Amino acid sequence: MAGAAVAAVTERVGIRAGSVVAPLQDPLRIAEEWSVVDNISGGRAAVSFASGWHPHDFVLNPPGYNSRQEDVIAAMKTVRQLWRGEPVTRVNGLGKEIPVRVYPPPVQREPPMWLTSAGSTDTFRLAGEMGAGVLTHLVKQGVDVLAENIAVYREAFRTTACWRRPGGQCARTSPDLSVCSAPGTPRRGTRSPGCHRSGESG
Repeated sequence: MAGAAVAAVTERVGIRAGSVVAPLQDPLRIAEEWSVVDNISGGRAAVSFASGWHPHDFVLNPPGYNSRQEDVIAAMKTVRQLWRGEPVTRVNGLGKEIPVRVYPPPVQREPPMWLTSAGSTDTFRLAGEMGAGVLTHLVKQGVDVLAENIAVYREAFRTTACWRRPGGQCARTSPDLSVCSAPGTPRRGTRSPGCHRSGESG
């Protein structure tokens, strides 16, 4: 996979998937593949999850189209569980349920996660509630709408357990928001063409 190839020839850049359409894959496979990338990179892997939107994509999982919103949330929770070393139950070739874990174990205790949004306020809110970042774009939302969505995201993020340590100290000081502009609208000062990140310090 491309992430593993990039990880093998770099030392400092983050290796990120943007985006994995989670309803089309078993979370066990997502977790194990990106755990391999995490090992090769020395702990630089991160994943953005998407629910998918085009019906044709779901030829790989037709029943999953109508439940894609719920499935992406479930997948994120399962990947986090596996990443922490906790088992999940799967059925083996003999029809027997067995506990399975990812191998090799990842370097990072938890994978940095994003939820991909085309501009839905509900998705921004959900990402904040899950303690995840947001990967979005300006194709279907203007800057004003994006600003409103960011405010919703930040407010939801403050309610998560990962926002504060015991004693009220910020545990996560820079929730990430990655924004890609529409073609033909480059943004000044970006690190890569058409994209920038907005963070919030604690």
